[in-house]
Amino acid sequence: MLRDLVRDNRKVYSYLDTVALPNNRTLVNEVMDGNLPSWEHWYWNRYEKAPCYVMGDEVYCMSYDTVGEFYLLGTMEDLEEEASHRIQLGPWGQERLKYLNDYKYGVAFGMLCRGELWEHCKEVEEEANDRQFNMVLERMRPYEALKDKDVFEYCRIFNNETESVKEIIRKELIYS
Repeated sequence: MLRDLVRDNRKVYSYLDTVALPNNRTLVNEVMDGNLPSWEHWYWNRYEKAPCYVMGDEVYCMSYDTVGEFYLLGTMEDLEEEASHRIQLGPWGQERLKYLNDYKYGVAFGMLCRGELWEHCKEVEEEANDRQFNMVLERMRPYEALKDKDVFEYCRIFNNETESVKEIIRKELIYS
């Protein structure tokens, strides 16, 4: 959860300034008047995409249901545990998810309904990372001596081999 909370006063301020209250006031006015916690308690929640404030061990976040009301997300310990179980997709997993959503929507929807979509994308990502590491390592083995002689040539070859391995992985794992 802590990785979801970032101190971004500009986002928090602009969001709270858009929430209109009676008597032509906004939530920014409430913070300034002391009716809501002071600015040092406010964070931007990247996961919820809403402003939150922390009071003691509890985190309160803007409600999407009723504008201007806050709801208790939970204690920091609860939110840390929830965030640790959340699946984070890297570049390969995100690319697989985008491909399934764009070109194999029926398959993606079926997997989503069965609760298998994120796990599948995570498995593809892990396989792609392993294959990329092993293939680049194997392809660069003949050029190890070049590393000491001509670093720029070695980097050029390394970049070319890495990109060709990425294309192979896309063809065999991502777009299959």
